[in-house]
Amino acid sequence: MTSKHYHHGDLKQAVLAAATDMIREQGVHGFSMRQLAQKLGVSRTAAYHHFKDRQQILEALALAGFNEHKAWLDELSAQTESDQTRLAFEASYREYIRRYIDFADKNPEIYELMFGADIWRRQKPSSELEDFAKQVFIDFIAWIKQAQDQRQIGDKYSSRMSGQLAWATIHGICRLIIDGVYTDARSLQQVVEMAMDEILNGVFAAPKN
Repeated sequence: MTSKHYHHGDLKQAVLAAATDMIREQGVHGFSMRQLAQKLGVSRTAAYHHFKDRQQILEALALAGFNEHKAWLDELSAQTESDQTRLAFEASYREYIRRYIDFADKNPEIYELMFGADIWRRQKPSSELEDFAKQVFIDFIAWIKQAQDQRQIGDKYSSRMSGQLAWATIHGICRLIIDGVYTDARSLQQVVEMAMDEILNGVFAAPKN
């Protein structure tokens, strides 16, 4: 095995990139620190300088996914705060759903780490990951509350209940994609569009004058 040399920060990013590739190729359960070190051409000791074990690498990948998710929320909620019309919220929320489902479709292994049993049920997640994941959901609820306060959407349901109902719908579609139930692109698009309409006209119905 040829030994490769990395700068301190470069190795950490190389570990995460290689781990992502390995998980995509062979799944979470086929991923090990030994194979990772071999793929990178470094000793296992070198990899352990940044991550104490396999679980910490998986959590770092999940955290990166939540960071990307939070970036969408920050961008789209800022748009609807500056343009306080119903149409602005509808456009931003449709874009949010598209990005969310596209992420799950293109990154199923990372999505599984973000919401699946490998981290949340079989292992106790770190406080950093748990707190950040909760904060993303809090930000999502805050976006809905902002839209209610600005009368872009109605308040028939509380912001928390509205958020839970909307997220459950989107998450359910993502699970069906990841599990291979939805394989026809046209049929999937129809379901996604219908879900958007039902959420916006039901859960997020316009306020009554």
